[in-house]
Amino acid sequence: QIFLYLGCLMLFFLLAIQNFRYGHYTLFYAGMLCLPALAGGALYAWFKRSDLAAHLGHLLVLVYLLSLILVVLAADEPASLHWIYGLGLFSFLLVPLKTAFNFNLAVLLASSLISLFHYGFFTMLRFATSFALLVGLAGMYAYLYHDKARYLVEAGIKDALTGVYNMRHWVLTLRQEVSRSEATHHPLSLLLMEIDYFDQTLEVNGQNVANVILAELGKRLLTLTRAGDSVYHAGNGRFLLMLPTTQEEGLLVFAERLRR
Repeated sequence: QIFLYLGCLMLFFLLAIQNFRYGHYTLFYAGMLCLPALAGGALYAWFKRSDLAAHLGHLLVLVYLLSLILVVLAADEPASLHWIYGLGLFSFLLVPLKTAFNFNLAVLLASSLISLFHYGFFTMLRFATSFALLVGLAGMYAYLYHDKARYLVEAGIKDALTGVYNMRHWVLTLRQEVSRSEATHHPLSLLLMEIDYFDQTLEVNGQNVANVILAELGKRLLTLTRAGDSVYHAGNGRFLLMLPTTQEEGLLVFAERLRR
């Protein structure tokens, strides 16, 4: 995302210079006004690089760029219609898929209305059709990509037997939660659970029975934990739980409920 912002910043700068050379001063000023937003988006992506759910800043940048393009479009600059195609594709790379679809629907409606009033029905129809086709194809590709990427991510961080997270994901999440706890001064509680007599059960009943116990316990832990908590399989009958913003008293009550 950072390189995407910086690349678009460079393109808009070159585009603004070309418009200035050819006397399109409205497009020149619009291109220059896009530069601070793109630079701010790059900074936002840098500061939120560890937060996978940080999309509000990107959405604000998109809304700002859209508003600027619509103002230029209403000022009798039909060439700015071409900028909207890039903005539609840009959204799929910055915000979640559903948000990108909603944003592009708003783009289509607003741009079509302005085109209808300023440039006529056929210009509006040509733009709306081509934009809808472009966004539809890009959205379909993004959906397939996100669906496959989500499956690969889950396969890499989930334990196939128990259905909870594996220890590789524990290391990454622990670093993030410790940093968040230090920054917000909210407590972070960790809980270790161990199945009683697990080694004896494994020796007497075999691996298949032990797997059934692990799978059942993993399923129950997922139903008993609260929103925001996470469960990890540490191996050898041990499970780790991470409970953000949980005080010591609350941790003891929660641990006793799980034990029972």
